[in-house]
Amino acid sequence: MSTLQNFQNEWICERCTFANKGVNLTCTMCFLTRTDAKDLPVQWEWSANPDQWIPFDLASAAELEEAYQKKKAFISPKQGYFASIPDRYEIRFNYATGRFQQHNMTSGGARRIRRVANDDNSILQPVPFENVTSEDCCIICLDNFEDETTSIEQEIVKLPPCHGHYFHRACVADDNSILQPVPFENVTSEDCCIICLDNFEDETTSIEQEIVKLPPCHGHYFHRACVAAAIKLKDECPMCKRRIDY
Repeated sequence: MSTLQNFQNEWICERCTFANKGVNLTCTMCFLTRTDAKDLPVQWEWSANPDQWIPFDLASAAELEEAYQKKKAFISPKQGYFASIPDRYEIRFNYATGRFQQHNMTSGGARRIRRVANDDNSILQPVPFENVTSEDCCIICLDNFEDETTSIEQEIVKLPPCHGHYFHRACVADDNSILQPVPFENVTSEDCCIICLDNFEDETTSIEQEIVKLPPCHGHYFHRACVAAAIKLKDECPMCKRRIDY
């Protein structure tokens, strides 16, 4: 498990081999996110396009997180990436909708940013009640969305890769049904959990230690408890970065 101290050290991009500063969570050359970024308790990311989110550097993220915790409506960031261009950008926080934006005060353009953390389910996107039909139901509990509710647990949400699959927030936040069990006889003595690096030494009945894989991958195995925490931060394989096939 990485610590903040590890992020002060230079790291080599596994894709293009460029040497990056430790505080940068993505490669300066190819924008690949460093593998151990998932170990951070909080990340702030900006949207390069609808399918790509890129983490801010540590100093920028710390400034955004401080503003978020203080429930500020907006800030003009001046740390990290923003230090060389103070007052060019304004970060606006809409806590009611959960939508945060980075506005360019020079060009007038804007792009989305988001918070990804261990203490929330910000990857889940709210779905307006009027967007669902009487036939729609939560894919997990199978209950219909019968009326508009103010309960956060019963809020209707969807996952970023999907457009027609809806869930109750509480159901999908605690569900790991996307994980596929791997029979113990399918792994070798050299296989290990990609996240904690412990070998799969014996067949276990513990649900937390169950060996699982993600839909897009065939050779990357994990302990259920290890990968369940990782995919709450990013909907991709922690090893090869392939998007989860929901």
